[in-house]
Amino acid sequence: MSTAVSGDDRFKPGDKVMINKFVPGDEPERIQVTIIEPLFGGFYQVGLNDGQQMLMHDPDDNPVKLGVEDTHKMPMVTPKVDPINLHRPKNSVDALAEPPVPEPPIKDPVQFGMSSPDLAVEVANVVNALSDRVLGPGKEQYEHTDANGVVYQNFETMDLPTLVLYAREEVQDIIVYMVMLDIRLRRLQAALKAKLPPEES
Repeated sequence: MSTAVSGDDRFKPGDKVMINKFVPGDEPERIQVTIIEPLFGGFYQVGLNDGQQMLMHDPDDNPVKLGVEDTHKMPMVTPKVDPINLHRPKNSVDALAEPPVPEPPIKDPVQFGMSSPDLAVEVANVVNALSDRVLGPGKEQYEHTDANGVVYQNFETMDLPTLVLYAREEVQDIIVYMVMLDIRLRRLQAALKAKLPPEES
């Protein structure tokens, strides 16, 4: 039997969950997703049956965790819109009774005016970019397999003095990049002051 999941519970990777998928202008539909990983503030990266990924928010999406005996009974439904859509009605129960009010699309971060869901998308994009680096060049450089077929990361077998040395080198690289960024920001600040009226500079 399905078990309702409260906002205080944590989903684990691999959990099968039924959620509300809100489509602006249409009735919400119930779809099955698979938890990929928890992110932050109740957000989860989840996968759909067609290989796409989206963000789920607990409890706005009214997630219900499926038991083992339920997973073969619930149909998988492909969403009709772009998988990343954080603009959803706050009350999932009311949303099931009435069509959701269309929300404005997520704004370009370059433009002024950013809601909390907009900011959450930008944070998720950074998290996804970091995950891509771990699964791309990081996997090629730092993932190994021992004689028993166990996959491990390079840092797991590295001796502590070497790990500390590498960490210090990374910190030093960050400091250098921050100094370079500060130089560019100072130049940008000077250019802005030269173009703005005195009362605005």
